[in-house]
Amino acid sequence: MKPEPLAKSCDRLVEFGYESLEIYCDPGLLSKRDSVRELLSNKGVRCWGGVMWPYAQAKLLTARANERTTYIRYAIDCLAFVHRLKGEVLVVVPGFGREGPAASPQEEWYWCVDALQEINASAGPLGIRLALEPLNRFETHFLNRLDQALLLADAVGGDCGVCMDAFHANIEEPDPIRAIRLAGSKLADYHLADTNRLAPGMGHYDWAAVIDALAAAGYKGGLPVEFVPFVDRTPIDAAFGSVDQGKGGQVHSDTAGGVVEEMRYRDLVRRSAETILPHLKKAS
Repeated sequence: MKPEPLAKSCDRLVEFGYESLEIYCDPGLLSKRDSVRELLSNKGVRCWGGVMWPYAQAKLLTARANERTTYIRYAIDCLAFVHRLKGEVLVVVPGFGREGPAASPQEEWYWCVDALQEINASAGPLGIRLALEPLNRFETHFLNRLDQALLLADAVGGDCGVCMDAFHANIEEPDPIRAIRLAGSKLADYHLADTNRLAPGMGHYDWAAVIDALAAAGYKGGLPVEFVPFVDRTPIDAAFGSVDQGKGGQVHSDTAGGVVEEMRYRDLVRRSAETILPHLKKAS
């Protein structure tokens, strides 16, 4: 399934009051940084930062040195991409997927620190901060909690920080709100999604408490919305049995690989803004 055009995504963001985006550093997009920068400028959308993601030939947690080298090169290309877009942060996900450990904990830690130090050396001169993101235990065996991410950031050194994701934190942190305060100045990015990974306001997070904790931690960066929609495959869904289900302008694949309709996706974008913006205005 082809992703929707970036211009359409920007139009939707502007419509609902978003000011910036965090862009996925798709390897195929990196060479188009000038045209992407022009598009964002024309749409009035600022690039807050980017997210890099492991792919088949580029991994950190692998015994194959060539794949770790490819990962480093990919990261440096991502830094150049984000810098061209005037972004401030690059989110790094050291571990992803349920392939299991590639070696001992000590070896994986060494591989990770060694590569991230090299990447961080390139980030500093560009004014970009690395943000290490832990994922929940069902998505990776490596780096699941804030304390682990903080330890890794300290080992990398420099201005390396962490990225917290509200959904993952809800699974792994004893107290997700307190974790924000513990991150303090190391918090370089924060992803918004509710406890069920739908739009903020559709789960049981206390978003006023989240925004207050971010303010208390001194966080002044972007707040990318990272919900993951799903298609209800039971008769609970009003569209169940309809030939039009999943064909109303596809924009995003759901958690099971289905297609989410434009109207449903727009509703999640709208609800995110309507939930978070009042708290931000109150905190400012």
